[in-house]
Amino acid sequence: MKKIYSLLFLLTALTTLSSCTNEVDDVFDKSSAERIEETIKSYKDILVAAPNGWRMAYKTADKYGGYNVLCKFNADNTVDVANEKGDQTNGTHYQVMQSQGVLLSFDEYNQAIHRFSDPVAEVGKNGLGYEGDFEFRVLKASADTVVLEGKKHGGRIVMTPMARDSKWTDYLKGVDNMKEAMDAPRYRLSAGGKTFDCQIAYNVLKVKKEDGNILDFPFAYTDKGLDLLQADTLAGKTISGFLYSEGEAWADKNDNSVQLAPVYPPLSEAFVTGNWTLSLSKSSTAVAGLWKAIADLNARNGYPVVYAYFGTDTEFGPNFGLSLMLDNLVGQINIGYTLVDAETITFTGKTGGVEYGNAFYSQLAWKNALTTLMPGNEPGTYKIKANATKNPTEMTLTNTTNDNIVMVFDKGQILNPFN
Repeated sequence: MKKIYSLLFLLTALTTLSSCTNEVDDVFDKSSAERIEETIKSYKDILVAAPNGWRMAYKTADKYGGYNVLCKFNADNTVDVANEKGDQTNGTHYQVMQSQGVLLSFDEYNQAIHRFSDPVAEVGKNGLGYEGDFEFRVLKASADTVVLEGKKHGGRIVMTPMARDSKWTDYLKGVDNMKEAMDAPRYRLSAGGKTFDCQIAYNVLKVKKEDGNILDFPFAYTDKGLDLLQADTLAGKTISGFLYSEGEAWADKNDNSVQLAPVYPPLSEAFVTGNWTLSLSKSSTAVAGLWKAIADLNARNGYPVVYAYFGTDTEFGPNFGLSLMLDNLVGQINIGYTLVDAETITFTGKTGGVEYGNAFYSQLAWKNALTTLMPGNEPGTYKIKANATKNPTEMTLTNTTNDNIVMVFDKGQILNPFN
């Protein structure tokens, strides 16, 4: 009897094994190459199927945040691309291919996307640039969302389809309008019953926590406000992005109790906490002549001025100073100051240097440039006027003892300012 039971058990096991083997054969009836080809075709079909293309919330290095890149993928492996910087290039080649998974590659140069992956110093240092990618691993693809990961830098990028009736030019104009409407020297973020001081540097909301540490929220502007590239938490609340309104504060798009409000400090404080580039055409002759001579001297010695601006730049630390990029070298000359009142500031002298800052000061004549702030290497006091009280784009500093020293500054980091 035991032998009969053993035989029956063996027959049952063999039958079960045979059944499982058939199922395995059914699952793997296609080679891995065939399966990857099917996936590649499926992903490309999804990209092409969006009738008005995709909005890419393009992630650069954490310190630079995200930018709008619009892509229309065509079946013939060409792509039309536009970005919020004003670049648009149509008809360049792309491909979806196998490379340790599925890879989306913009393999022909397209200014609108390669601007963010080129190792040039529009921002940061030469050899790095925005630290973005032009090849991306496809992590997920569906008709409503494509999730990518930069092959080199690993930035997570989400693409969503553009509305069928949306014109690209109108959307990007809306983004520009939001940048302007939401621009402020400082901000105050309210969440979980607490209030935090903030600034925006590039496309990063920098939140000062209670312990003094800075929490970075990289974001991209939209035509309705700004969206964090990835939702984050603060004071027990989820921060996802803010919708612009004409009131005094902008609510988080998912939680009205979380709000971001612009703060407009006095002019003297706005000068030292912002970024301001000297205008040679609007400054006094004495100032413009000296700065132009220094810029020309640097250029002749192989160090053309890529940028030169006063203010606080988080890339160089928390201190006020003159931030410079000469050819491919960067540095900041730190400058001490005293805020006398809302419209008066005294510059007290050089206090240090970051990276090549000390070399610029002592070896490339920038010591002389600072005499416009501190005549005779003595503290210099200036009255400040501006073209607006809340959020000026131009400031004029006039020396209180020598009205021949007048410096007019335009807001922001301006490339090649003295050409």
